[in-house]
Amino acid sequence: QRDLAEMERFVDGLRDRLPDVAFTTLRFAPIFGPKVANPISRYLTLPVVPTQMGFDPRLQFTDERDAVAVLEHTIEHPIDGTFNVAGDGQLYLSRILRLGRRAPQPLPGRMFDVALRNIARAGVTVPDHVVGILKHGRVVDTTLMREYLNFTPTHTCRQTVLNAYGRSPSTP
Repeated sequence: QRDLAEMERFVDGLRDRLPDVAFTTLRFAPIFGPKVANPISRYLTLPVVPTQMGFDPRLQFTDERDAVAVLEHTIEHPIDGTFNVAGDGQLYLSRILRLGRRAPQPLPGRMFDVALRNIARAGVTVPDHVVGILKHGRVVDTTLMREYLNFTPTHTCRQTVLNAYGRSPSTP
């Protein structure tokens, strides 16, 4: 998070020095989809998903296709500013796992940390910033994305999750 904040300060400094250039900064909610192999996607697609007992965070996602679309949009329509990017809606982690037909394994704090170290040995590393999201959640305001950047994702959070798990949004 500190690195991202530092990068945004750097871009703000460039804005001051280059006022004729539009700097569009996109803050993506976790990108999720069947072709994405980022840490949160690998974690959420485990058959049994360790979760921290007592925590059921609210999460938002950006569909992998919407991530590409917003990048194309900002190239074609450069707008100066910083924009949160996420699909409509939010889901609790427990609901995400049910939609994906994954078995949650609630664990006390220390056991959760041990489980994360064990799955890291199997190739599913969960960085600290993702652990924070999995404990406390993250939901962002996308008003500026819609109203000022003039971009609306085509996939809701629920559709993104179902797509990532290979399920049709109409599947019960």
